[in-house]
Amino acid sequence: TTSIEGLDGVPLPPSASDRFLKPKPEFGDLHRDLGVSTLSEAGVLTRFLLPHVREMEPAQQRKLLVYMKDRWASLRNEEGFVEKMKGVPLLPLDDGTLIAPSKLMDPSSELLSHVFDDDSDAFPPKEFSSDEWLVLLRDLGLRSKVDTD
Repeated sequence: TTSIEGLDGVPLPPSASDRFLKPKPEFGDLHRDLGVSTLSEAGVLTRFLLPHVREMEPAQQRKLLVYMKDRWASLRNEEGFVEKMKGVPLLPLDDGTLIAPSKLMDPSSELLSHVFDDDSDAFPPKEFSSDEWLVLLRDLGLRSKVDTD
């Protein structure tokens, strides 16, 4: 599996693995002249990893999510990153399908927990219900209020 230096072994999907150059200062001018862009961590995630998350094996998907959670304090501050991420199906349900956090309810809401008590699929899987995970999921649209939608 190919990974990007600096992304701590987060695997690339097969469709993205041949699109990267390792940064080498001696080629900086050439890269600029050719229009090769340098991407931030968030740029790599939004352009190359998250659009292909469905191609990844479940273990790779989990590794990517853990990486995002661990780096969330930094990632959430990158311009436009959170907005690009809202609505992206990246959270695995028990049956393996991926769902966007914005389609789920916040398990820490007493009202929502009471109203949807019989529907465990309305909430993130238990492994993603810790305070640490909920910070990320709330930023990505996890619903904590009852609305008309």
